[in-house]
Amino acid sequence: MRFDIGVFWDAMEETQIAGTTALVFQPEYELANQCLNFFKDRLIFSYSALGQLCDVAEVARFHQDRIDWSVFGPDGPIPSLTGPVFCALFLARQLFGAPIPESELSRLAPEGFTTEDAERLVTRRVLGNEWAAKQIVSADQKYGALKLISGMTRRVFESRAGIAERYGVPNDSKRVYLLYFRRVAEAFRLGTTMVRKPGSARDDFSTDRWLHSLQQPAGPRN
Repeated sequence: MRFDIGVFWDAMEETQIAGTTALVFQPEYELANQCLNFFKDRLIFSYSALGQLCDVAEVARFHQDRIDWSVFGPDGPIPSLTGPVFCALFLARQLFGAPIPESELSRLAPEGFTTEDAERLVTRRVLGNEWAAKQIVSADQKYGALKLISGMTRRVFESRAGIAERYGVPNDSKRVYLLYFRRVAEAFRLGTTMVRKPGSARDDFSTDRWLHSLQQPAGPRN
């Protein structure tokens, strides 16, 4: 998922806080910011999910008369965020009654969207306490037996540069070697889950595939 952060900084406006002039995001970009906070964490865990959705709902409620909904979508200034924004807005409306127009949700909905996708996400990454298999298995991995094993092996035993980037440590740090053990532990934990609860693992893969699909760039619509 890539987007131009400069678009957000350009969308600022002045406000007064305790008599002091400050800059804040325009309503649409504050809403997008809260949606991204929710979405990016669902790629990893369920911790804080309800609080983040509550933030989305309250920003939408507070600014509902000012929000320019045309900012969102494949024809707007942040087209690559269409999927993540839709995901958070849809769930904020369903779970917290956020004042998101049905017409806008329909416009932003990704092709092939079903409520089952959203329900699975809520079960596993909002109300549940599931860690994402995406940490080990790429969400767009083809899940034939041999490819699955090969993909998991490459994810666990990444290159030195890959490990350094994943955990945010310098490439020449000795910690990189220690982090290999962390990857093995993560793989063992997920492998145990897959053996003990294959249905749960299958649902987790399905959740990750949907989240991954929402990050694909959306082109302008005719």
